Amino acid sequence: MLREQRLGAVEASEVLRKVLEEELTVPFEEVFSVLDPEPLGSASIAQVHRAVLLSGEEVAVKLQRPNIEQKI
Repeated sequence: MLREQRLGAVEASEVLRKVLEEELTVPFEEVFSVLDPEPLGSASIAQVHRAVLLSGEEVAVKLQRPNIEQKI
C-alpha cells in the first residue's frame, strides 16, 4: 500500500496543500477555497483531485507523486 493511501483524510489534505504551495509558491488560500483530499483518479505517477478556485470555478488539479522522477 502506498504511503498516500495510508494517510488519514486530514493528514492527506495537509500533504496536498503543502505540495501545492511549494509548486505554486503562494499560500493555498490565495488560490483555492476547496481541495478534495480524495483523488478522482490515480495512476502510477500522479493523481487528480477536485478543487474549487476562489472565483468559485471547479477545477481538476493533477499532482505528481513526490520524488517520482527518481523512481522512473
